[in-house]
Amino acid sequence: MYYFILKETGHVKYELVKSMSGFAEYLEWIVETDNPYAKGATKFQTDTITDDDGKIIVDFIGRYENLTQDFHHVCKLLNLETSLPIINKTIHRDYRSYYNPKTQKIVAEHFKTDIELFGYTFD
Repeated sequence: MYYFILKETGHVKYELVKSMSGFAEYLEWIVETDNPYAKGATKFQTDTITDDDGKIIVDFIGRYENLTQDFHHVCKLLNLETSLPIINKTIHRDYRSYYNPKTQKIVAEHFKTDIELFGYTFD
C-alpha cells in the first residue's frame, strides 16, 4: 500500500505519505494512528475470511504471490474462461527486503493473526 499511495498522486493520503521519511515512518503511522489499519480496527485480512469465532468461511484462499496461478485455479473450479488484466502495477523488491529488525517487530506484533494464518515469514 505504501508504494501504491506514492505512485498515485491523486490518492487521498498521497501528500501525507510523501512527507514521511520512508517506509518505517509509514508503518508506524499505520499501527499508531486512527486509520482503517490502526490498532483496534477490524480491517485485517483475517477478518475478511473468518467468522466471529475465527473459523475460515471461504473455500479457497488465493495469495498475491501466486495471483496468476490462483486466479486460473478459481476460474477452472468455476468453469470460467477469462483473463486477469494487469492494472495499477507497482514495481518493487520482495516485501521482506523493506524490513529492518524494528519494522519486523512492529509488523510481527500488530499483524500477528494474519501472519500466522497465511504463513508469512521474514526468512
